[in-house]
Amino acid sequence: AFRGWVAGAGLSQAFSTTDSHGRSALRLAVDGRHWACVQPLIEASCDLRSLSEDLHSPLTAALERGGPAAETVLGASTRLSEEARRVASDLSTLLAEHQGSAAGQGGPSGSEATRRWEALAELVAVTFRPPMGHCGGGEGRFGGADPRVAQAVAAASAGVPPPPPPPPGSGVSLPPTAGPSSPMANSTWSGDVFILALEHCPTGKTRRKLLCAEGVCAALWRVSLSNNLPSLARKLAVWIGLSVNSSPTEGSGSPTSRRR
Repeated sequence: AFRGWVAGAGLSQAFSTTDSHGRSALRLAVDGRHWACVQPLIEASCDLRSLSEDLHSPLTAALERGGPAAETVLGASTRLSEEARRVASDLSTLLAEHQGSAAGQGGPSGSEATRRWEALAELVAVTFRPPMGHCGGGEGRFGGADPRVAQAVAAASAGVPPPPPPPPGSGVSLPPTAGPSSPMANSTWSGDVFILALEHCPTGKTRRKLLCAEGVCAALWRVSLSNNLPSLARKLAVWIGLSVNSSPTEGSGSPTSRRR
């Protein structure tokens, strides 16, 4: 029904409209298992990667559901590279195995599952990393030189949500990559796959592989700010804490060393 519409009809703008929970038409189609609607919606430029309030995108909601959902969405996702589709499919498979193991339906052993998660985290960190310029540059294991990142993470850990974007004409601007004139404005990195992996990965070491990927923490903080998602800022603080404090060992691998 959506094929053949001209760009002037404003179809993509219509499909960017969300419900009160930030869910787009594509996300609702995935949640409702309306598979016949998924491919036409993707072809109509409905955003596959936009986050809703529950921090899932249509893509990651499908990956977490697994089975036909993941197959349908990945099969229709022509904007994802072949490598990205493969890594996303592997993540969906690992999630399904983890859920099966938790339900007593078998699955890889603890050490084998951990090994596979660590290997997959490295692939996610490379394949779905923020584009250059989106993370703000700078040094540091957890997200660049911008001091507002550390301030936001500290505030989030205390239960304080990040501030909303400044109103137009206020004289206050967001970091360049979050503004409407940014070169990323039409293809904003949402961090959806990173968020899904961080939510489910079983060990602090695996989380560190994801969080220490260049610019990821800074980029995730900017996503929480520009999309007014305080829950993401709070989760980011928790994930950093879990990755730092996951081992009581002393020496170079101690929590104090990792904090430094």
